[in-house]
Amino acid sequence: MSSISMTATLKLKSNVNAAEKLIENLVENQKKTKNASIYEYHKQGDEYHLYERYNNSTNWLAHLQDFSTVAEEFFATFEIENPRAFGPISDELRDALAGFGFTFFETVATN
Repeated sequence: MSSISMTATLKLKSNVNAAEKLIENLVENQKKTKNASIYEYHKQGDEYHLYERYNNSTNWLAHLQDFSTVAEEFFATFEIENPRAFGPISDELRDALAGFGFTFFETVATN
């Protein structure tokens, strides 16, 4: 089974220093939980880009549980635009992501 991933553009809604600190904390948490196999933030001006990869839907669901503890701060800091999910996403994960506005893409080919 192939891995699953997501991308999203994040528009800054608050102070850049608060955003950088939040991102630092999120990345440090992922280093501890190891839910994501790749967890990256990129920046251009006040626009950020998030890329996450997971070995399976179970790991992404575990990340969402962890994320729920900081979701309020995250959404006060960023507005999510164009969230996209790639790969064989389980029905349970699709349901969990329903409120985020994801577009889902099926895997056609991989190596």
